Amino acid sequence: MRLYLFLCLSLLTCGISLAGELINDVAAMVGDVPITAIDLKSEVDRNNIKKITSSRNAESVALDQLIEKAIIDQVLKEESISIPESQVDDILKKSMADNGFKDEKAFEQVLRQQMNMSLAEYRKEITDNLKIQQISQLQISVPPPREEAIKEWYLKHKKEIGNKYLLRIIKKKYNPDNPKDELSVNKAMNEARLEAVNNFAAAAIKHSDDPSASKGGLLGWMRIDEMAQKDPTMANVVYRMSSGEVSIVFVSGNNYCIVKVDAAQPVSLEDASPLIGQKLYMENQKEGYKEWIKMKRKTTAVKIFLKNYQNPA
Repeated sequence: MRLYLFLCLSLLTCGISLAGELINDVAAMVGDVPITAIDLKSEVDRNNIKKITSSRNAESVALDQLIEKAIIDQVLKEESISIPESQVDDILKKSMADNGFKDEKAFEQVLRQQMNMSLAEYRKEITDNLKIQQISQLQISVPPPREEAIKEWYLKHKKEIGNKYLLRIIKKKYNPDNPKDELSVNKAMNEARLEAVNNFAAAAIKHSDDPSASKGGLLGWMRIDEMAQKDPTMANVVYRMSSGEVSIVFVSGNNYCIVKVDAAQPVSLEDASPLIGQKLYMENQKEGYKEWIKMKRKTTAVKIFLKNYQNPA
């Protein structure tokens, strides 16, 4: 993932020394849009490119990424398309909610610790992905995968697809701003787990705040990917469980939870087909996007001034 850097004043006033000499501190021109030495240095550092590339120098890889972004911006400008901040906000809020965060500062702290990414950089990542989605919808035509291709993929990756699970849950809310309330709920849920090991349904009726409580906590059959979309934390817990097992007490969002796997069985081709079809379609779309970028690179006025630039293989 990317790391956001703040450039010091000396870099801004004195210029940046790269391995190759630049003309007037401009690494490249895409149409009439310059990519500066500062842009290039920031892109190299932000992506830790020096650690992930070996066949080409880091400056060349970073410059290609910046050229690609400039081409996308140019096409979207020609189509009078922009990415509204409200759309970025919605995706950010969903990502925070999926990971159990309400406060942006707390979310950013985790981003920095786990991904070396600031909130501003995360928003930029969302925006860049939305731009690629717009380009894919406008410029790239990909047919849906054939049934034969879906079946072939299923048979080859059947073990990787995994199981679907018949689940029960006990869920109890707590107030994260009230340590006493959290401690009280934690204690109550650990006591509930002792009951759940012997009779999970009865414990769910007695202790759970979830709407499934009246049905003994029964959630029904769920694939692991469905779980991951709704509750990534629970999916991570269930993935490691066996049939008949009761989980430890764990936190998901503002809830203490206990789950039980009543049964597990392999995901059938019928169940997996929509997911596999989506996966294959996205892979084909990704390949189509790569070809589109190559074509646009050839037909767009791109001038490179980086002396040590290495062309991709």
